[in-house]
Amino acid sequence: MVVALVSAPSTVPAAESCAVRGSRTEAVNRHVRVYISGGNYYACAYETGRIFEVGARPSSCDSSGGCEGVQRVAIAGYFVAWTYFLIEGRAPPVDSGDIYVRDVRTGRFVHQHHVGSFEEGDAEVGLFRLTRTGAVGYIVKRSPYDSHTRLTEIWRMDRRGRARLDRGYSISRSYLRLRDGRLTWQRGRAHRTSRLT
Repeated sequence: MVVALVSAPSTVPAAESCAVRGSRTEAVNRHVRVYISGGNYYACAYETGRIFEVGARPSSCDSSGGCEGVQRVAIAGYFVAWTYFLIEGRAPPVDSGDIYVRDVRTGRFVHQHHVGSFEEGDAEVGLFRLTRTGAVGYIVKRSPYDSHTRLTEIWRMDRRGRARLDRGYSISRSYLRLRDGRLTWQRGRAHRTSRLT
């Protein structure tokens, strides 16, 4: 995926450059606006007026051509996080995913993770939680080719780097909480936690 950076014209006040006519807001806070325009997701920093393309809206999937696009977007503070999926058009279809975190002040990617390869089987980023410091915790859903079971993993990316926190068949794919910098997920009937830094 190619991500383009677009500078706002110097003659336009920074905040006004984020008010793109005909666009639809997907997420907004006092630092950044994420919106859809012309079939693509964009993020704009209010303080600088810098705009960058996040990625395309998902295209319709078919068995011959496959599809790809942005799946989920979230913002916290000056950071934007999003997941991107790709379904390769072959039999059987193969699903892979990515997660990105970007600082809108600088345009720098602070975290990114490609969660699978076509050789390993389907892999998709599920729920994720983003902190105001750019740390992120997320669920990775796997379906190995050699098994009919669904394997689930919990990952984090923060100042310490990237690490897998948990892996198993009894981890909930629909439960992920973040409170006061602490990530919580559910394995069976038990809750597990890890702090994001």
